[in-house]
Amino acid sequence: MRSTPGATPAPARLALRAGLVRLLERKPLAAVTVRELASESFVSRSTFYAHCSSIDELLAEIEDLHVTALDELNEEIANPEAAGEERLGFYSRTLDYADAHLADFRALLSASPNARFAEKWKGAVRSHLRRRRLAAARPALSALTEEVAASAVIAACAFYVSHPGEVARRDAIGVVAKALAVLDA
Repeated sequence: MRSTPGATPAPARLALRAGLVRLLERKPLAAVTVRELASESFVSRSTFYAHCSSIDELLAEIEDLHVTALDELNEEIANPEAAGEERLGFYSRTLDYADAHLADFRALLSASPNARFAEKWKGAVRSHLRRRRLAAARPALSALTEEVAASAVIAACAFYVSHPGEVARRDAIGVVAKALAVLDA
C-alpha cells in the first residue's frame, strides 16, 4: 500500500514517518534498520514493507512533503514588487512552518543533516529567484549568487532550529534579508 500523492497517509505510514524522524534525531540514516524503525514506530516489519520498499523511500517522502510546503511558502521571493518586510514575510512563515514541524527539521537539518533535503529546498528557492529576476527584467544572476542566497535561506533555518534560544527569530530573518539584498543590488 504505497502512498498516493495528495491522499491522507494511513496511520501506520504516519507512525513510520514519526519513528524515522525520532531515530534520525539519535543516529545517522545509515545506522537505521528496518527492524529498529518498525519497533520505534510500533508496527511490524511486514507492515513497514506493506507501506514502503525502503527506509530511503520513506525519508524521500518526508523530504518531499516539506519541500512542497516550503516551495509554496517561499513563493513570495519571486515577486519583484515585494520589498523590505513584505518580501521577508515568506521567511517568517518559513520559520513558523519549521517550528510547527520542529522534530522533522531538527532531524533533517542538524541531528542527521540531509544533503538531499537541503538540495531539494535550495532548488525550489533558486527557481523562485530566477522567476524574480525574469519578472524584473534584471540581468542574469550568477549561479553562485543564486546558490549563496538559497543556501542562506536554508542555513539560517538550520541554525535557528538547532540552536533554540541562542538565536532570535529576527536575527535569522536579518541574515536572509542581507543575502537577498545582494540580488537587488
